[in-house]
Amino acid sequence: MQRPLSVEFLPDTWTNGIVPATLQGLAAATRQISLLEILLHTALWTRPPVVKGFELSVFWAWLRYFPAIDDGPPLRLRPEWSELDPHQKTILSDELGVGVTTCMLAQHLQLAEFVDTLYFLRVLLPGQFRLGRTARRGPEKAPDYISRSPAGGVVVLECKGTQSSRTALEKSIRAGIPQKNNLQRTARGMTPIEHSLVGGFFIPQASSSEGPLVLFADPEGEELPRLLADQDPRRVHRAILQVFLAKVMALVGQPALAEELVNIPLEALEAQEIMPEWQVRFADAPYQVMDQSVTLQPGQNPRRARLSLRLTPELRDALSRGSMVAAIDAVAYHDEWGREVIENRVLHLKTPHGLEWTLAVEAG
Repeated sequence: MQRPLSVEFLPDTWTNGIVPATLQGLAAATRQISLLEILLHTALWTRPPVVKGFELSVFWAWLRYFPAIDDGPPLRLRPEWSELDPHQKTILSDELGVGVTTCMLAQHLQLAEFVDTLYFLRVLLPGQFRLGRTARRGPEKAPDYISRSPAGGVVVLECKGTQSSRTALEKSIRAGIPQKNNLQRTARGMTPIEHSLVGGFFIPQASSSEGPLVLFADPEGEELPRLLADQDPRRVHRAILQVFLAKVMALVGQPALAEELVNIPLEALEAQEIMPEWQVRFADAPYQVMDQSVTLQPGQNPRRARLSLRLTPELRDALSRGSMVAAIDAVAYHDEWGREVIENRVLHLKTPHGLEWTLAVEAG
Protein backbone atom coordinates (compact mmCIF):
# COMPACT_ATOMS: atom_id res chain seq x y z
CA MET A 1 0.00 0.00 0.00
CA GLN A 2 2.78 2.41 -0.91
CA ARG A 3 1.42 5.54 -2.58
CA PRO A 4 3.26 8.38 -4.38
CA LEU A 5 2.95 12.03 -3.42
CA SER A 6 4.93 15.26 -3.72
CA VAL A 7 6.45 17.29 -0.88
CA GLU A 8 7.14 21.02 -1.25
CA PHE A 9 7.93 24.08 0.89
CA LEU A 10 6.96 27.75 0.85
CA PRO A 11 10.53 29.08 1.16
CA ASP A 12 9.49 32.74 1.51
CA THR A 13 8.02 31.95 4.93
CA TRP A 14 11.49 31.19 6.31
CA THR A 15 14.05 33.84 7.24
CA ASN A 16 15.97 34.90 4.10
CA GLY A 17 13.88 32.46 2.08
CA ILE A 18 16.06 29.50 3.11
CA VAL A 19 14.50 26.23 4.30
CA PRO A 20 16.55 24.74 7.17
CA ALA A 21 18.92 21.99 6.12
CA THR A 22 17.29 19.58 8.59
CA LEU A 23 14.04 19.83 6.63
CA GLN A 24 15.29 19.98 3.06
CA GLY A 25 15.49 16.20 2.76
CA LEU A 26 11.70 16.05 2.99
CA ALA A 27 11.23 17.72 -0.40
CA ALA A 28 10.66 15.34 -3.29
CA ALA A 29 8.86 15.48 -6.61
CA THR A 30 7.69 11.93 -5.89
CA ARG A 31 7.94 10.23 -2.50
CA GLN A 32 6.47 6.86 -1.57
CA ILE A 33 4.53 6.67 1.68
CA SER A 34 2.69 3.80 3.34
CA LEU A 35 -1.09 4.16 3.34
CA LEU A 36 -1.38 1.96 6.44
CA GLU A 37 1.14 4.14 8.26
CA ILE A 38 -0.66 7.36 7.26
CA LEU A 39 -3.93 6.02 8.58
CA LEU A 40 -2.39 4.76 11.82
CA HIS A 41 -0.83 8.18 12.50
CA THR A 42 -4.20 9.76 11.70
CA ALA A 43 -5.85 7.52 14.27
CA LEU A 44 -3.20 8.05 16.95
CA TRP A 45 -2.96 11.83 16.93
CA THR A 46 -6.52 12.90 16.07
CA ARG A 47 -7.96 10.91 18.96
CA PRO A 48 -8.02 13.09 22.10
CA PRO A 49 -6.59 11.69 25.34
CA VAL A 50 -10.00 11.86 27.03
CA VAL A 51 -13.46 10.91 25.80
CA LYS A 52 -16.68 11.98 27.47
CA GLY A 53 -19.82 10.39 26.16
CA PHE A 54 -20.33 9.86 22.42
CA GLU A 55 -17.81 11.53 20.16
CA LEU A 56 -16.89 10.89 16.55
CA SER A 57 -13.26 10.66 17.61
CA VAL A 58 -14.01 7.56 19.67
CA PHE A 59 -14.06 5.64 16.39
CA TRP A 60 -10.72 5.01 14.76
CA ALA A 61 -10.17 7.63 12.10
CA TRP A 62 -8.61 5.19 9.70
CA LEU A 63 -11.76 3.02 9.86
CA ARG A 64 -13.71 6.03 8.62
CA TYR A 65 -11.23 6.95 5.90
CA PHE A 66 -9.87 3.64 4.67
CA PRO A 67 -13.00 3.13 2.52
CA ALA A 68 -12.65 6.66 1.13
CA ILE A 69 -9.27 6.11 -0.53
CA ASP A 70 -9.10 4.67 -4.03
CA ASP A 71 -7.35 1.35 -4.64
CA GLY A 72 -4.66 3.24 -6.55
CA PRO A 73 -1.87 3.26 -7.37
CA PRO A 74 -2.49 7.06 -7.33
CA LEU A 75 -3.35 8.45 -3.92
CA ARG A 76 -6.82 9.94 -4.39
CA LEU A 77 -10.40 9.59 -3.16
CA ARG A 78 -12.95 7.21 -4.60
CA PRO A 79 -15.61 8.73 -6.90
CA GLU A 80 -18.35 7.95 -4.34
CA TRP A 81 -16.74 10.33 -1.84
CA SER A 82 -17.18 13.34 -4.10
CA GLU A 83 -20.86 13.36 -3.10
CA LEU A 84 -20.24 13.75 0.64
CA ASP A 85 -21.64 16.85 2.30
CA PRO A 86 -19.07 19.66 2.73
CA HIS A 87 -18.82 19.20 6.51
CA GLN A 88 -17.77 15.56 6.19
CA LYS A 89 -15.29 16.47 3.45
CA THR A 90 -13.72 19.08 5.72
CA ILE A 91 -13.33 16.59 8.57
CA LEU A 92 -11.79 13.99 6.26
CA SER A 93 -9.35 16.51 4.77
CA ASP A 94 -8.32 17.96 8.13
CA GLU A 95 -7.72 14.60 9.78
CA LEU A 96 -5.81 13.14 6.84
CA GLY A 97 -3.76 16.36 6.93
CA VAL A 98 -2.79 15.44 10.49
CA GLY A 99 -1.96 11.85 9.55
CA VAL A 100 0.21 12.65 6.54
CA THR A 101 2.17 15.56 8.05
CA THR A 102 2.83 13.82 11.38
CA CYS A 103 3.83 10.61 9.60
CA MET A 104 6.37 12.43 7.44
CA LEU A 105 7.83 14.48 10.31
CA ALA A 106 8.04 11.41 12.54
CA GLN A 107 10.03 9.61 9.86
CA HIS A 108 12.28 12.51 8.88
CA LEU A 109 12.92 14.24 12.23
CA GLN A 110 12.37 11.18 14.45
CA LEU A 111 9.70 12.96 16.46
CA ALA A 112 8.36 10.45 18.95
CA GLU A 113 4.84 11.74 19.57
CA PHE A 114 2.46 14.62 18.86
CA VAL A 115 0.34 15.81 21.80
CA ASP A 116 -2.54 18.24 21.88
CA THR A 117 -1.24 21.72 22.70
CA LEU A 118 -4.00 22.70 25.09
CA TYR A 119 -3.72 19.51 27.18
CA PHE A 120 0.04 19.99 27.27
CA LEU A 121 -0.31 23.54 28.60
CA ARG A 122 -2.85 22.38 31.15
CA VAL A 123 -0.41 19.98 32.80
CA LEU A 124 2.78 22.04 32.44
CA LEU A 125 1.61 25.52 33.37
CA PRO A 126 -2.01 25.45 34.50
CA GLY A 127 -3.45 28.94 34.24
CA GLN A 128 -0.12 30.56 33.34
CA PHE A 129 -0.10 30.51 29.56
CA ARG A 130 -1.91 33.10 27.51
CA LEU A 131 -3.33 32.02 24.17
CA GLY A 132 -3.93 35.03 21.93
CA ARG A 133 -7.54 33.92 21.58
CA THR A 134 -8.64 30.33 21.36
CA ALA A 135 -10.77 30.27 18.23
CA ARG A 136 -11.49 26.82 16.84
CA ARG A 137 -10.55 27.86 13.30
CA GLY A 138 -8.79 30.73 11.58
CA PRO A 139 -5.63 32.69 12.38
CA GLU A 140 -6.40 32.92 16.12
CA LYS A 141 -6.69 29.15 16.59
CA ALA A 142 -4.04 27.59 18.84
CA PRO A 143 -1.42 25.33 17.22
CA ASP A 144 -2.56 21.70 17.07
CA TYR A 145 0.45 19.80 18.39
CA ILE A 146 3.73 19.99 20.27
CA SER A 147 6.35 17.26 19.96
CA ARG A 148 9.66 16.40 21.58
CA SER A 149 12.75 16.58 19.43
CA PRO A 150 15.68 14.16 19.93
CA ALA A 151 17.97 17.22 20.16
CA GLY A 152 16.17 18.41 23.30
CA GLY A 153 13.88 21.10 21.91
CA VAL A 154 10.29 21.09 20.69
CA VAL A 155 8.48 21.21 17.37
CA VAL A 156 5.16 23.08 17.08
CA LEU A 157 2.82 21.94 14.33
CA GLU A 158 -0.42 23.22 12.86
CA CYS A 159 -2.10 20.86 10.38
CA LYS A 160 -4.22 21.63 7.32
CA GLY A 161 -6.02 19.58 4.70
CA THR A 162 -8.08 20.06 1.56
CA GLN A 163 -9.58 18.18 -1.39
CA SER A 164 -10.05 21.30 -3.51
CA SER A 165 -6.72 21.97 -5.22
CA ARG A 166 -3.03 22.61 -4.66
CA THR A 167 -3.72 26.34 -4.87
CA ALA A 168 -6.36 26.03 -2.15
CA LEU A 169 -3.86 24.20 0.05
CA GLU A 170 -1.28 26.98 -0.30
CA LYS A 171 -3.95 29.57 0.53
CA SER A 172 -4.93 27.62 3.64
CA ILE A 173 -1.29 27.23 4.70
CA ARG A 174 -0.60 30.95 4.37
CA ALA A 175 -3.78 31.74 6.31
CA GLY A 176 -2.61 29.39 9.06
CA ILE A 177 0.76 31.03 9.55
CA PRO A 178 -0.42 33.50 12.23
CA GLN A 179 -1.60 30.55 14.34
CA LYS A 180 2.01 29.73 15.09
CA ASN A 181 2.33 33.05 16.87
CA ASN A 182 -0.68 32.38 19.08
CA LEU A 183 1.25 30.84 21.98
CA GLN A 184 2.71 33.77 23.91
CA ARG A 185 4.71 34.39 27.07
CA THR A 186 6.13 37.55 28.55
CA ALA A 187 9.66 36.47 29.58
CA ARG A 188 12.71 35.00 27.92
CA GLY A 189 12.74 31.26 27.42
CA MET A 190 15.03 28.31 27.79
CA THR A 191 13.34 25.61 25.71
CA PRO A 192 14.44 25.85 22.06
CA ILE A 193 11.83 25.67 19.32
CA GLU A 194 13.59 23.76 16.60
CA HIS A 195 10.76 24.08 14.08
CA SER A 196 7.44 25.90 14.12
CA LEU A 197 5.56 24.49 11.16
CA VAL A 198 2.30 24.76 9.31
CA GLY A 199 1.89 21.57 7.32
CA GLY A 200 -0.91 20.62 4.96
CA PHE A 201 -2.03 17.83 2.67
CA PHE A 202 -3.99 17.99 -0.57
CA ILE A 203 -5.68 14.71 -1.52
CA PRO A 204 -7.31 14.94 -4.95
CA GLN A 205 -10.83 13.83 -5.66
CA ALA A 206 -11.38 11.18 -8.32
CA SER A 207 -12.04 13.75 -11.07
CA SER A 208 -8.98 15.92 -10.29
CA SER A 209 -6.07 16.13 -12.73
CA GLU A 210 -3.67 17.11 -9.94
CA GLY A 211 -1.56 14.81 -7.81
CA PRO A 212 -1.42 14.69 -4.00
CA LEU A 213 0.79 17.26 -2.29
CA VAL A 214 2.26 17.84 1.17
CA LEU A 215 3.21 21.48 1.77
CA PHE A 216 5.17 22.96 4.69
CA ALA A 217 5.73 26.55 5.78
CA ASP A 218 7.45 28.23 8.73
CA PRO A 219 6.48 31.72 9.85
CA GLU A 220 8.61 34.42 11.33
CA GLY A 221 7.41 36.03 14.53
CA GLU A 222 8.80 37.66 17.62
CA GLU A 223 6.54 35.67 19.94
CA LEU A 224 7.96 32.27 19.03
CA PRO A 225 11.28 32.65 20.89
CA ARG A 226 9.21 33.31 24.01
CA LEU A 227 7.23 30.10 23.77
CA LEU A 228 7.76 28.00 26.90
CA ALA A 229 9.75 30.80 28.49
CA ASP A 230 11.61 30.11 31.73
CA GLN A 231 10.91 26.39 31.39
CA ASP A 232 13.51 23.68 31.80
CA PRO A 233 13.46 21.59 28.59
CA ARG A 234 13.38 18.44 30.71
CA ARG A 235 10.09 19.52 32.32
CA VAL A 236 8.65 20.49 28.96
CA HIS A 237 9.46 17.02 27.66
CA ARG A 238 7.94 15.40 30.76
CA ALA A 239 4.71 17.34 30.27
CA ILE A 240 4.56 16.16 26.66
CA LEU A 241 5.10 12.60 27.84
CA GLN A 242 2.39 12.95 30.49
CA VAL A 243 -0.18 13.79 27.81
CA PHE A 244 1.18 11.06 25.54
CA LEU A 245 0.81 8.55 28.38
CA ALA A 246 -2.80 9.69 28.77
CA LYS A 247 -3.39 8.94 25.09
CA VAL A 248 -1.92 5.47 25.52
CA MET A 249 -4.04 4.76 28.59
CA ALA A 250 -7.20 5.83 26.73
CA LEU A 251 -6.32 3.42 23.91
CA VAL A 252 -5.77 0.44 26.21
CA GLY A 253 -9.08 0.70 28.03
CA GLN A 254 -8.17 3.02 30.91
CA PRO A 255 -10.20 6.20 30.24
CA ALA A 256 -10.43 7.19 33.92
CA LEU A 257 -6.65 7.12 34.31
CA ALA A 258 -6.26 9.02 31.03
CA GLU A 259 -8.54 11.76 32.33
CA GLU A 260 -6.59 11.95 35.60
CA LEU A 261 -3.35 12.37 33.69
CA VAL A 262 -4.55 15.35 31.63
CA ASN A 263 -6.15 17.09 34.60
CA ILE A 264 -3.37 16.89 37.18
CA PRO A 265 -0.49 19.39 36.80
CA LEU A 266 2.93 17.85 36.26
CA GLU A 267 4.21 19.35 39.51
CA ALA A 268 1.37 17.76 41.51
CA LEU A 269 1.80 14.41 39.75
CA GLU A 270 5.51 14.33 40.57
CA ALA A 271 4.71 14.97 44.23
CA GLN A 272 2.52 11.82 44.33
CA GLU A 273 5.06 9.12 43.64
CA ILE A 274 2.70 6.18 44.26
CA MET A 275 -1.07 6.25 43.91
CA PRO A 276 -2.70 2.87 44.67
CA GLU A 277 -5.90 3.87 42.85
CA TRP A 278 -3.83 4.25 39.69
CA GLN A 279 -2.53 0.69 39.71
CA VAL A 280 -3.19 -1.10 36.41
CA ARG A 281 -1.88 -4.52 35.44
CA PHE A 282 -1.29 -5.65 31.87
CA ALA A 283 -0.33 -9.12 30.68
CA ASP A 284 2.91 -9.66 28.78
CA ALA A 285 0.99 -9.82 25.53
CA PRO A 286 -0.32 -7.36 22.95
CA TYR A 287 -3.45 -5.47 23.99
CA GLN A 288 -6.20 -5.77 21.36
CA VAL A 289 -7.24 -2.19 20.68
CA MET A 290 -9.58 -2.95 17.78
CA ASP A 291 -10.99 -5.85 15.76
CA GLN A 292 -13.60 -4.79 13.22
CA SER A 293 -14.68 -5.33 9.62
CA VAL A 294 -14.74 -2.61 6.99
CA THR A 295 -16.66 -2.72 3.71
CA LEU A 296 -14.94 -0.64 1.05
CA GLN A 297 -17.68 -0.71 -1.60
CA PRO A 298 -21.22 -2.10 -1.80
CA GLY A 299 -21.12 -5.74 -2.88
CA GLN A 300 -17.51 -6.26 -1.87
CA ASN A 301 -16.44 -8.64 0.86
CA PRO A 302 -15.56 -6.81 4.07
CA ARG A 303 -11.98 -6.53 5.22
CA ARG A 304 -11.13 -7.43 8.80
CA ALA A 305 -8.94 -4.89 10.56
CA ARG A 306 -7.11 -5.67 13.78
CA LEU A 307 -4.96 -3.32 15.81
CA SER A 308 -2.87 -4.28 18.84
CA LEU A 309 -0.40 -2.53 21.12
CA ARG A 310 2.37 -4.14 23.18
CA LEU A 311 3.64 -2.12 26.14
CA THR A 312 7.25 -2.31 27.32
CA PRO A 313 8.09 -4.28 30.50
CA GLU A 314 9.22 -1.05 32.17
CA LEU A 315 5.88 0.64 31.49
CA ARG A 316 3.88 -2.38 32.63
CA ASP A 317 5.89 -2.49 35.86
CA ALA A 318 5.37 1.21 36.59
CA LEU A 319 1.63 0.96 35.95
CA SER A 320 1.31 -2.11 38.19
CA ARG A 321 2.86 -0.07 41.04
CA GLY A 322 0.66 2.95 40.41
CA SER A 323 3.66 5.18 39.77
CA MET A 324 2.91 7.65 37.00
CA VAL A 325 6.33 9.26 37.51
CA ALA A 326 7.98 5.93 36.71
CA ALA A 327 5.54 5.44 33.83
CA ILE A 328 6.61 8.77 32.31
CA ASP A 329 10.24 7.75 32.76
CA ALA A 330 9.44 4.45 31.02
CA VAL A 331 8.25 6.21 27.85
CA ALA A 332 10.99 8.86 27.91
CA TYR A 333 13.39 6.64 25.98
CA HIS A 334 13.96 8.08 22.53
CA ASP A 335 15.10 5.64 19.86
CA GLU A 336 14.32 5.73 16.15
CA TRP A 337 11.04 4.59 14.65
CA GLY A 338 11.02 1.03 13.41
CA ARG A 339 8.64 -0.24 10.75
CA GLU A 340 7.96 -3.39 8.77
CA VAL A 341 5.24 -3.94 6.18
CA ILE A 342 4.30 -7.51 5.23
CA GLU A 343 2.59 -8.11 1.89
CA ASN A 344 0.98 -4.65 1.97
CA ARG A 345 -1.51 -5.78 4.61
CA VAL A 346 0.33 -5.92 7.95
CA LEU A 347 2.16 -2.98 9.49
CA HIS A 348 4.47 -3.43 12.46
CA LEU A 349 5.39 -0.04 13.90
CA LYS A 350 7.76 0.35 16.85
CA THR A 351 7.72 3.80 18.40
CA PRO A 352 10.80 5.54 19.81
CA HIS A 353 9.36 4.76 23.28
CA GLY A 354 9.57 1.02 22.57
CA LEU A 355 5.81 0.55 22.17
CA GLU A 356 4.86 -1.88 19.39
CA TRP A 357 1.81 -1.38 17.18
CA THR A 358 0.55 -4.05 14.79
CA LEU A 359 -2.13 -3.16 12.24
CA ALA A 360 -3.40 -6.02 10.06
CA VAL A 361 -5.96 -5.73 7.25
CA GLU A 362 -7.19 -8.92 5.61
CA ALA A 363 -10.09 -10.20 3.52
CA GLY A 364 -13.17 -11.06 5.55
